[in-house]
Amino acid sequence: MTGEANTEELHDRMTKGETLSSEEQTALQIWYDEQDRAEDSLFGQGSPNSDTARLREQLNTGLSEVVQAAKEVERLTEQNEILRRENAKLREAVESRLLDKAA
Repeated sequence: MTGEANTEELHDRMTKGETLSSEEQTALQIWYDEQDRAEDSLFGQGSPNSDTARLREQLNTGLSEVVQAAKEVERLTEQNEILRRENAKLREAVESRLLDKAA
């Protein structure tokens, strides 16, 4: 597997919300920087554009926040399901007691 294929896989994993190790994050950032330099060179800027780096940092920060929010939603959804099941059991118990008293 080539280094570029590996970094593209890291990029794909990150955009899907997977957690990367610090080494993987560093490798991915280096690859992003290389891509930025290549793009800047292609468009005749010649030197890395600080706006591009700043925007990429903001994008990565935003992506991390979205991933964290998605994880929190998933955690809350699981907790809600547990509470729904407990609530259903309690309702059944109350109904059973009321029927026993009515009989």
